[in-house]
Amino acid sequence: MSQDVTREHMTEYVELVPLRADGVELHVPAADHRPGWLIWLSRHALLLVTFVLPSAIALLYYGLIAADRYTS
Repeated sequence: MSQDVTREHMTEYVELVPLRADGVELHVPAADHRPGWLIWLSRHALLLVTFVLPSAIALLYYGLIAADRYTS
């Protein structure tokens, strides 16, 4: 019963919606054609600046530079 009512309402709705005029073009924005790594970088910049970059600097300093002082 509820399906019949729904079909009737849908039919009425479709009749009320005007059809698109001939010659009218739909302008869809272009897709993002940037490389995947650049899209990822733009979405995760805060993570990189707050965690990855300081961790890399600390690893380089304490792992390579400062370790040489402690071992010699």
